[in-house]
Amino acid sequence: MNKEFKIDYIQFSAERVPKWLLSEQTDFRKKSNMQFYTHRTKFLNGAVMYEGNPNTSKKLFVLSGSVCDKVKITPGWVKSLIDDDGTVSRIDFAMTTDENILVPLQEDNKSIQSKMFYDMKIISDADYTPQTIYCGDMSKRGKKGIVRAYDKGLQLGIDISMFRIELELRKKHAKISSKRYASGETIPSIMNSKFKVDREWYMDIFGSDESTMRFADRGEEELSEIERKMIWLEKQVLPSIQYVIDYDKQNGTSNFERLYRKLII
Repeated sequence: MNKEFKIDYIQFSAERVPKWLLSEQTDFRKKSNMQFYTHRTKFLNGAVMYEGNPNTSKKLFVLSGSVCDKVKITPGWVKSLIDDDGTVSRIDFAMTTDENILVPLQEDNKSIQSKMFYDMKIISDADYTPQTIYCGDMSKRGKKGIVRAYDKGLQLGIDISMFRIELELRKKHAKISSKRYASGETIPSIMNSKFKVDREWYMDIFGSDESTMRFADRGEEELSEIERKMIWLEKQVLPSIQYVIDYDKQNGTSNFERLYRKLII
């Protein structure tokens, strides 16, 4: 059995353009197609940068699978990103093999060990042969992510035995897993920590190690209600209040005082 593990997608925010991108020429700069951001810049290597979010000074960077291959994502690369105050908000770990894993995954669905990804949706051909399998709640994909297993050869339109399992992680799960990877944890152990099938064929591919590394910072879901409210106020409301205060100072108006009276009445 041949198998390959790699990072197939990464999305992160940062204050500055990374050094490895500064030397890349840009392909275009256009109006953004992503919510909250006003502009997007595409580099010749395929990386995309989004700017102009009024709620943050950080830029958002998106690297597809082909860009990840060009950049050659390594633990050291991700560590440098995090050390430079970058925050990973999505990361996809992938395993590609020449063994058809779709049929055993479908048959062993009750042996899935995962707190996040257990619901299964199967897309099959006319002979009921699975072509794509999703594990996880699609309605929560934007918050947690999803597991996808599919026929990569079929997707590429080539007659070759190539199958892939992708673990897509979002938000706090992406942040923690990227730190684990940067700290030296292997991709199989990170994938096992989120999704595992308790069957021999699966262990033959991924092994039995599970990443358990913990970090001191807390995820958003672990904050108290008042802490979440304060973070929201600081990000969403304070910039507007500061604008009103600055406007009053420059124009001798009393808009902020009017707001304050409404708060205390």
